[in-house]
Parts: sequence; C-alpha cells; structure tokens
Amino acid sequence: MRIGGIDRNRTKVYKKFVRKQGSKKICLKSDNNPSKMPEQELILSSSSDSDTSVSHPVKLHKKTEEPLPSTSGTTEHKKCMKSLPVLSQICDRYAVSDRAGAAIASAVLHELSSDIVIDKSKLRRERRKTRDTLMKNQAPLNLPALYFDGRKDKTLKIVKKGTKRYKQVVIEEHVSVIKEPESIYVGYVTPLQGTAKAIEISINALLSAKNISTVDLLAIGCDGTVTNTGKFNGVIRLFERRLQRPLQWIICMLHLNELPLRHLFDYLDGKTSGPSTYNGPIGKLLDKCETRAVVEFESIPGQLPTLKPDDLSTDQNICLKLP
Repeated sequence: MRIGGIDRNRTKVYKKFVRKQGSKKICLKSDNNPSKMPEQELILSSSSDSDTSVSHPVKLHKKTEEPLPSTSGTTEHKKCMKSLPVLSQICDRYAVSDRAGAAIASAVLHELSSDIVIDKSKLRRERRKTRDTLMKNQAPLNLPALYFDGRKDKTLKIVKKGTKRYKQVVIEEHVSVIKEPESIYVGYVTPLQGTAKAIEISINALLSAKNISTVDLLAIGCDGTVTNTGKFNGVIRLFERRLQRPLQWIICMLHLNELPLRHLFDYLDGKTSGPSTYNGPIGKLLDKCETRAVVEFESIPGQLPTLKPDDLSTDQNICLKLP
C-alpha cells in the first residue's frame, strides 16, 4: 500500500466549505470498506482558546461528494428565514418592489454583521402568504356602504408569442373598492371592458370571492360619470337590479363641480394639448405665472354666503381667504 497524491479538486471544495463555516481544521474519517458506505462523513474540528475541539459531522452527497451545509451552522439562518410577515407588510404598505425590499433588508442584515441574504423570490412568496393569511383571519365585513372608483394605469404583463414570452406594458383599468364607514380597503378588480355591466360583474365577483355579503348594503358611492350613474344601465342601477331594491346614491360633488369648469375653460381657451400643456392664450399665460408682474384690476363687490371652513377643501379654503 502507498499514499497517493493530493486530490486538488476535492481540496478546493473542502477549503471553500471550511471558509464558509469558519473552521480551521478538516479531516476525513476513513473506512476500510468504502463500497458499503453510500455517504461519507466530513469531520470539522474547530479549536478554541482552551485548545478544545468540537466535531460536527457533515454528510457528503453520494455522486458529487460535495459537503452539504451543517444543521448546526444553519440553524440561525433557517430560523430567521422561516417567515417574514413584518417585512412583507412594510413592503406592501409603502409599495416597495420585491427586488428593492430584498436588497434593503439584506443591506440592513449586513450592517448588523449577519451573512443572511434575502432573495427577492423568497420575499415575493412571503408577501403572497402574508396577504392570504391576513384575508383568512379577517372578520366578515358588514357592508353598509360600498364605494368604488377606477383609473387606467400602465401595467407590466407577460405576453406569450409562439413558444417565447415577452414583457409588455399595456393600459389597463383598475377599479378599487372600499367599505364605508372607516374606509376599509376591500380590493381591486380589472374588468374585461370599460362598460357598466363589466364593472358591475367584476365587483360582484370580488365580493363573492371574499365572502362579503350585500344583504346589509344601503348606499353606493362613486363619481358622476354616466357609466356609473346612468338611470337605465349604469353601475349603480345594475346593482339595484341585482339586489331587487333601491340604494342610496352618493355621488362625488367635487367631480360634479369640476365638469362645468372644464367645459367653461374649453369654451374660452380651447382643448388642452396634454396633461399640463395648453393651446389657447389663457393656458399659455399660466406658464411661469408666478414670475409675471401683478396687473391692477377692479374688484367686483358681492355678497358670499356664510361658509364653514370645515366643509371646504384645502384649495377652496385658500380661495376663500384671498382678498
């Protein structure tokens, strides 16, 4: 018998594993009959100040014979990574993406001298699990009033073309639903179309999926678009037909006040060319209006009704205080 040469590939694997575990010595447990042993054991010896060593057996894979992580060395890691409910709730509250949330959490752990790294896929699964747990533990909602409003947002979707998948940004309508009073968020839906019937069907599907009863529903609120308030086929009217009883209509007065002003501005200045650009002479003068000189004018006297400041919005309070 003779001792063979050094297996350099196996040595590199062992050194890498030892560096991860923080050990200083490594030795192999020999056996006279290796064919009967499907897995070998790697003995890690770590010496302390008192020259005492503690051995931790680590199993090697049968085929690759690469060392697997020790259970004693990863107990803290598994304990920390078991669940992340608080991190998931904070990321949802401040609309932080999975990638950004995982990077921030990993950076904080690194600052605390921890080698734990949180993966974005792990955080995504935890956020989904936390949402499902919160919805299951939520008490049944008593729905006296239902408010909804929609807007069109740019949404990233995965589109399949042939055998490949591509990312595509599409304009998609999202309708948010809340419960009043207390303004409790119920959820949001994505109707297939922008019609009143599609919106009403999607909202009822959301309520059914969350086991929210509409037996105690007394009022429904929304903005004043004809899609919602149509007297024959509006969303509210379709709700009344489904429930077989009338509901109290709560229509947004701010939206109602906005429409006449918008039509007046279109008549005097013309159509706008964008969200913040104008075509007419009045709108063009609004650009950098704070830098222009004040023009003398004659005030028109008049009597205003007594208004309560608490009943007005912030902008209306500012206009009321102007001389």
